[in-house]
Amino acid sequence: DKFTGRVLDLGCGKRPYESMLGDKAARWIGIDLPVTHSGPPHVDAYASGTALPFRDASFDIVLCTEVIEHVPEPDLLFSEIARVLRGGRFLILTAPQAHVLHEIPHDYFRFTRYGLAYLARKNGLAVETVQAFGGILAFIGQHLANHVPLLTTRRLGRGHRAAGQAGNQWLFWHCDRLLHCVYHGAEESTLGNLLVARKVGTTRAREEREQGGRTASSFRRSGER
Repeated sequence: DKFTGRVLDLGCGKRPYESMLGDKAARWIGIDLPVTHSGPPHVDAYASGTALPFRDASFDIVLCTEVIEHVPEPDLLFSEIARVLRGGRFLILTAPQAHVLHEIPHDYFRFTRYGLAYLARKNGLAVETVQAFGGILAFIGQHLANHVPLLTTRRLGRGHRAAGQAGNQWLFWHCDRLLHCVYHGAEESTLGNLLVARKVGTTRAREEREQGGRTASSFRRSGER
């Protein structure tokens, strides 16, 4: 229900989410860099997420999936997203917490739920929710799947390796779901996180930034002890 009005698909690639989520959007605008690892992107404009070519308060939704780890200045990305969002509207962002190196050399960071919440609040966005992508068993399964080509002999064809990866992921993901029923701490070792944050008014934005600053100060004091 959130994907209404003007949607900015930041780092859109081939725009896979437009057909799934964009049926109620008044306009779906995709931006990306001219050269990406997945091939030529399907964009409305070439642009960097740290210098968005749009006016203030011009979008109702900003969608940013698995992009922020490739941005050398993630704080600036959040600042630009907050600038182009209309008041009361939403950022929907996903980021890895544990993942193999990819899109080398432009792979800079991994993000915990606390890091994403801090960046959001620092830039005047109120955190609605942060949800983990699976838990410890999904984490193990994904990493095993990533290394199937290294663990199998060259005699196995590409199709057999792909089937092994898919079967491994299916087994571990389903076991992970069962584990969550009895162990609520399983998602601490997650593959990634989904952040939903809302742009707030001037007074609330200041409170959010101050809360983010207090959180950072408490982290520093904890480290000093």
